[in-house]
Amino acid sequence: MSRKTGNSKGMAIIIVLVLSMALLIFGVSYTKNISQVTSVNPDLLLRSQLDILGEGISNIALLKFKELPSDFYYSYYKGRVATPPRDLAPLNTFQNDVLLRGELPNPNDAVHNASFTTTYQVLSQKKYDTDTLEISVTVQIGNMKREVKRTINTTRRRIF
Repeated sequence: MSRKTGNSKGMAIIIVLVLSMALLIFGVSYTKNISQVTSVNPDLLLRSQLDILGEGISNIALLKFKELPSDFYYSYYKGRVATPPRDLAPLNTFQNDVLLRGELPNPNDAVHNASFTTTYQVLSQKKYDTDTLEISVTVQIGNMKREVKRTINTTRRRIF
């Protein structure tokens, strides 16, 4: 039995061209996706760093409230009844604290420092027994700004 080889001589070239064209299409689409994703990654890193910093500062603010509740209430009420109210902001004692308002050096960028501010808001209360407190931390590096809000419901029990 003899084979006819005359009709299939050009078939190998066509198969190689089709496969190389498919690889070229996949390669171009892959490089296009990679070039678009790399510009987003530094923003995601910065966003996650801001979120972690905001969570840490809100933990410090919560600890300050737990350790000094009477100072918190007195500064809150003093700010509420001040005349005129614009002269003394509510919780001025707490909000001007160095731990809760200020700047930190950014290890990734020497030009832009991380600035943060913390505000407290009493949503409902039964003084010294049950409180609902909202702590809001705003953190900013350069033009990126994130806000972390934490709502805490605290109940104090007296042990006699």
